[in-house]
Amino acid sequence: MTTRSPDEVRKLVSTASWKRKHLEALRNQFGDQVLFDALFSAFTQDPPLPLSEQELPGNYLLELRPRAAKEVRALIRASLTGWNLSIEQLPFYFRDIYGIESVRSALDQLASDSGLSETERRALETYRHWLHLNTR
Repeated sequence: MTTRSPDEVRKLVSTASWKRKHLEALRNQFGDQVLFDALFSAFTQDPPLPLSEQELPGNYLLELRPRAAKEVRALIRASLTGWNLSIEQLPFYFRDIYGIESVRSALDQLASDSGLSETERRALETYRHWLHLNTR
C-alpha cells in the first residue's frame, strides 16, 4: 500500500472511493493511530467540512473503532469547531472507546474553560444531547 497523508485518506473515504477493506489494509500496515488520524481529520478541519464529507468517516470511526494515542478531552476539544453537529457517530465513538464517564468528565472540564467560543459551547451541549447526559 502506498503511504498517504491523513488528508488524502480522508478525502478517499469521504468520496466513497475507499471502503472498509482499504481502511483495514491501512490499519494492518500502519496501525490504529494512522487510521484514527485519517478518519478523525474530517472533524478538525477549518473551515468545517460539509455533512456529506463527515458522514462516512464518522461511520468508519464507529465501526472500526481505531484507538488514538491522545486523551479523550484533547480529542473532543480538537473537534469542537470542525464537527458537524448532525453527525452522531463521533460522540458515540468516544463513548464506546473511552467510556461514558470519561467522556462526561472531559465535557465537564471543557465546559469550565471560559475561553470557549459560542460555537464550541454549542458543540459541547450537542455532545451531551447525543449521549443523553444531563446538561450543566
